[in-house]
Parts: sequence; C-alpha cells; structure tokens
Amino acid sequence: MKDITHINRKIKSTATVLNSKLNKSSETLLNSSISEKKELKKGTVIFGKYRITEKIMQSAGEADLYLCEYMKKRYVLKAYSRENAIKPEVVRILEKISSPYVAKLYHAGKAEGKTVEIIQYFRNGSVKDKTFTFEELKTFVIPSINEGLRTLHSFGIIHKDIKPSNIMLNDDGKSVSIIDFGISSVESGDSTVIVTETGMTPEYSAPESFRGLFLEESDYYSMGVTLYELFCGNTPYKNLSPQQIAQYTSLQKIPLPKDMPQELKNLICGLTYYDITNRNDKSNPDRRWTYYEVLRWCRGEKVSVPGEKNNGYAVPAYRFMGREYRNIRELVNAFSLNWEEGKKQLFRGLMSAFFRNFDPQTAGYCIDAEEETLKGSGNDIIFFRFLYKLVPNMTSFNWKGRVYSSLSELGTEIVSSENLNADTAYYSGILENKVLSEYFLCVHDEDEVRMKAVKTLEDSFLLEFSERKRKVLLYTMGYMLSERKILKVNGKEFSDISQLVSYISSSVKVSFSEFEKICSELIQPDNRLTVQFESWLIVQGKSEEVRKWEKKLSL
Repeated sequence: MKDITHINRKIKSTATVLNSKLNKSSETLLNSSISEKKELKKGTVIFGKYRITEKIMQSAGEADLYLCEYMKKRYVLKAYSRENAIKPEVVRILEKISSPYVAKLYHAGKAEGKTVEIIQYFRNGSVKDKTFTFEELKTFVIPSINEGLRTLHSFGIIHKDIKPSNIMLNDDGKSVSIIDFGISSVESGDSTVIVTETGMTPEYSAPESFRGLFLEESDYYSMGVTLYELFCGNTPYKNLSPQQIAQYTSLQKIPLPKDMPQELKNLICGLTYYDITNRNDKSNPDRRWTYYEVLRWCRGEKVSVPGEKNNGYAVPAYRFMGREYRNIRELVNAFSLNWEEGKKQLFRGLMSAFFRNFDPQTAGYCIDAEEETLKGSGNDIIFFRFLYKLVPNMTSFNWKGRVYSSLSELGTEIVSSENLNADTAYYSGILENKVLSEYFLCVHDEDEVRMKAVKTLEDSFLLEFSERKRKVLLYTMGYMLSERKILKVNGKEFSDISQLVSYISSSVKVSFSEFEKICSELIQPDNRLTVQFESWLIVQGKSEEVRKWEKKLSL
C-alpha cells in the first residue's frame, strides 16, 4: 500500500460501465431528473439493424446499457431515462469525430420511446478501480487522454466529466479512449459554458466548475485528479461534500503522497493549478497546463510548474518572427512550422552566432550544418537533421511547415484523406527525400523490420513514374505508419477483408442499386481498383490478387 496523504477515506464512487464482467458500482449525479425505467427486450432491433442481445446489469443511474450486435460486431446501446438527455449539437459533432482516443458514436436518436445512443464496445472495460505504474501512465494512459481531449476541444466540445469510469481500455491494450458525453457541451464564443441542469462528479471537478463555469482547462483539471486516482487507488477528496471540495480546491493544492514520482507530481500540480486568471496569457508560466504542456511533459521536457519560482527555461530568449522563445523545443517547433524562415536563421549564421556565447555544443551543430551545405547536400534534409540534434529526445515528425505528434498521426492523416490531390506534393516529398529513413536514424528507432519496409517503399517510389501507382504507394505509406488498416466504404469502416465481403454480400439483399453504389467506391469505370482500395488490399497481404486483376485488364 502506498504512503498517501488522505483528506478522507470513506466513500464509494460510481461508474458508467461498458463491460458486463466488471464489479458493481454506483454513481451520484447532481441535478439529474430520472423518470421511471422501462427495459428494452432482448431481440429488439434498434434503428433497423442493431439487435439487443443482453442487458448490462451495471448500468448507470441515468441510463440503461445493453449489448447489441450488427453484422457480427458488438456495440453498446445506451438508453437514457430522461427526455432530452443528449444535446443535438453535441451528437452532430460527435458523429463526425473519428479518433482512436474518443469512443465512436455510431447513431443517436429516438427508439422504442427512449433517447438512445449506439456507441463503441470496449471488451476490456474502464480503468475504474484499476491502478497503473508511473511508466504505464506515461507510456500510454496520459498521451491517450491528452490526444482525446485535444480532439474534443478542437471540435468545440467540453466533456465536463473526465474520471476513471469514463476512460476505457482499448482492445489493443496500449491506449485508452474517452467515453460518455451525456453532460458535454459545445463551447460558446468566449470558450465558457454556464451549467444549468447538467450533472458533474464533484471529486474530479475543477474549482471554477462549482461556480457554473466550464472551460477546456476544466477538463484538464479533472484529468489531473483522474491520474492521481489511477496511481494511488483513490481520489484525494474522499467523503467530502461538494461544498467542502469547492472550498478546498479554490484555496489549496492537491496533497500528493511522498512516494509519488516527482515527474508525476509536477504533471498533477500543473493540471490541477487552481488559479485560471492567466489562462489566456500563453507566455505566463503561472497557468493551468493543457494540451501542449502535457505533450511536452510526455516528451521528457522540463516544463515550468505553475506557482513555482523556477520556470526551467533552457536558453536565453531567441527572437524569431516577432516572438521570443526561451525553450529550445518551442523554438524547434516554430522553425518547423515556418520552414523556409527557419532555414534562413540557420544557414545565414544567425543561430551559430546566438549559441556561440553560451552553448558551444549547439553552436557546433549550427556550424556543421552550415558547412554541410557546401558539400551539395539538400538543405531541407540538413535542416531536418539539425532540428533533431537540437532536441535529441524529440519523437514528433517535423517536416516542411507541419508538426505531427507521431508517425502514426501522419499516417492516419494520409489514410483519412479521400483525395490526395491537395497534398500529393507534400507526401511525395517525404518519400522522394527519404525523410522517413532519416527520421528513424534521428530518433534512434531500432525496429529493423519497419526500417527495411520504409526503405523499400522509398526506393519503389523513386523508381515509379506512373502517377496512379505513386498514389497507391502514398496510401501504402499511410497504412504502414498509422498501423490501422481501415478502409471507409459507404460511410462505414472495415479493418479486414472478411468484414468488407460480408457487407457487400448483405447489400445485394437490400437492393441492387445499393450494391452498385458500394462497388462504385471500390472499382473505377475503367474496371481498375480505386487507388485507396488497391493499397488497402496490398497491406492486407493481397498483392498477388491485385496483380492478377491488373493482368486481366491488360488482356
């Protein structure tokens, strides 16, 4: 048992659970109006396709949960007990979101006299009542929640109820997803939400939320308390009333156990900083951490902890494009996003002159890069290597005006693009300049299999002159980097060939026009496979079948 500083010790909290094998739990919601429940029967078909197979006994107080199936795939049906339980504007946005860190909402509306949602099924359940090591938290739990919140906030949604029971373990066991948007709201123009009759869970709530104010920062405060519980096994506010919690959190920092790693303490202190006065002043270190501070923390950077005097700046201020940068990684990101201007700083000797006075090693990197241009090497690749020398532990992919948090994010963007025309030149440049190979060398990735696959892809691209085949290789790069073999057809996602075949077969029973519509998304008028479909088949291991198809067309 960890040596933990407790405020109180006697409380049990509740959970929205999407796995019938989890332990029973309960939940207290504020201001929820629950009507008399009428259960849905086994075998009932919802929205014309989702067949209920069983009720999940550990349903939440505000709704009943059911397992249902469609095309041999499992889903969860959430049937709310109150009218207008989910906001239409939130539903419209959630249906557009496709992220590995946000639970997928497939359908929402009225059915059997109830407001219902069809959502993603998680066979591993939530992280509630589970504890994680610091390494597990840092490796996949924290990055996943951070990216999930970023996605929600980018669409204007504030979750308002981040807690362990709303964080689900994904099937891969290497990431988590955010669920339960029953009390979520869309941001207003000033990025605030005034709560009227929605609930919240006081133990995880930010100080400002007790005043009816919800911000993006409020979700990050809840994330901080959640991480405390996932490491310690309990929250710091057991058995306190909402009024006591509100009073405590508005005046004091969360008490942290002595045996908690200092890195984790810094993160939780940053996330749960109570003063939001400076939230809009990004240059002020005394403000609650949000996405970028957490991202930098995950990368091992020293980030200024709000409320502490030592701000941890790595270098004196470097002025670039009208702004001053005191953190080397922030400067690198600025160079990456303003690629051509960044190259001028390096190759005109401005950077070597700056670093020469206080950092001889970095100045040496600058001078080496300046000299390398004289050998005829491409300036873009030299600049790329230089950026990774400045931040040796950087794992983001920074290339020509764009910064991706990982290769997976880059790959997902490529695969998700329905038409590569707009970005063909950018993606082609990555393969033509062999940037991926350089990236593996820069980040010291020792995955020889992946490295070999990347080199083969780069060589194939350089030898290919067919515009169509080049696009096939670009999609192949996307699938390889994203590690998600997803193909979208008729608005639905398929991860393997058997799923797609089953779907096409079932469409014939619906109507021949539906069958034709699906086929038109897979096969062009000249009987060639569509570019993305061909690439998807190749990564599914069907290269030989694709070759035979093309051979038939040439006869």
